[in-house]
Amino acid sequence: MPDLSVLPTLANIATVFIALCALVLTYAQVRSIHKHNRISVRPYLTTWEHIGGEDDSYVVDLINGGTGPAIIKSCTLFLDDKPMEGTELEPMLNLYDELFSGYEFAPYSTYWNSGFVLSANQTRIFGKIQFNGNKKPTANEVTEAFKRANVLIKYESAYAESFTYSSKEQRNI
Repeated sequence: MPDLSVLPTLANIATVFIALCALVLTYAQVRSIHKHNRISVRPYLTTWEHIGGEDDSYVVDLINGGTGPAIIKSCTLFLDDKPMEGTELEPMLNLYDELFSGYEFAPYSTYWNSGFVLSANQTRIFGKIQFNGNKKPTANEVTEAFKRANVLIKYESAYAESFTYSSKEQRNI
C-alpha cells in the first residue's frame, strides 16, 4: 500500500505555488496598467510658426499635441544661446527689440509662468509680432531672425514625469 501521508504536503506545496503564480501575474498586470496610464496622459509640447494672414503677422503657437495636460515648470528665452533677462513679459519683448530693432512693430506675448497648465490638444499663442510702416522684413528675414532665438520649456505630466521642449532642438529634427 502506498504511503499517503505525503499528500497533504504536496497539496500545501501546490497551493503555495499557485498563490505565488497568481501574485506574480497580478504584479505584472498592475505594472502594465500603471505604465499604460502614464502613457495615456503624456503631454507633448511643440510649436507651429505661421506668417501672413489678414494682419500680415508672424505667429508662434504653443501646442500640446499629447494626450494629457502639460504642467509648465519654467520657460526661458535665449538669444544667441544667452538667456534673455527680465520678468514676466520682458524677456519676449526684449527679444523682439533685439531681433527687429530697425522695424516698427506691434508685439504680442504671453507670460508662461510656473504652474500654468496647457490641456491636451490645446493651442495658445506663444508670441506674435505684426510689422507696421513702410519698411517690413520679408518672411524669410523673420524666419532667419527667429533662428537666433530658442525657447526652453520645462514641464511635467499629471504623473510628475519631467519633459523639456527646446525650439532649437525641434528645428534640428
